[in-house]
Amino acid sequence: MIKEEDFAAAADVPPDMAFVRLERKFREILDENLESSQSGNASDHFIIEYMNHTLATAEAPGLDFLDFYTVPDDNSSNVYDSYKRFRQTVDGFTVRIQISHIRLGPAHTSRSMPTRRSISAPTSLGSKKLLKPHHSLQLRRSDCSTSSTLSL
Repeated sequence: MIKEEDFAAAADVPPDMAFVRLERKFREILDENLESSQSGNASDHFIIEYMNHTLATAEAPGLDFLDFYTVPDDNSSNVYDSYKRFRQTVDGFTVRIQISHIRLGPAHTSRSMPTRRSISAPTSLGSKKLLKPHHSLQLRRSDCSTSSTLSL
């Protein structure tokens, strides 16, 4: 189980990104528990705990992509197989959400329109052409919401 202060990572972000952050924490704990576990039965317990917490984290804000999964019983013989399928689904969702948030930008950035600045090299000096503009390079700073275009 994660500590109460670990839930701060999920504060002030959309529900899907909160899920991604909390699931990452659950997985870290699962990996630590599995590394220290010497028993197959204990491993099943830790896997079931991870699946239960991850399902609850998806259900709380109404994310329905895991609705068709159920947590296996402690006595189930296919805990690991269920976990592998479950983890594939979670991984796919997580990657899609992370990519969509990369395109949207972090939640804490300004929603203002990006500022564009063009820097053009001179196309001629006297009668000789030095550089012909033919493409643009998009520059982004990760710590702000503005972008600049450099025309070459």
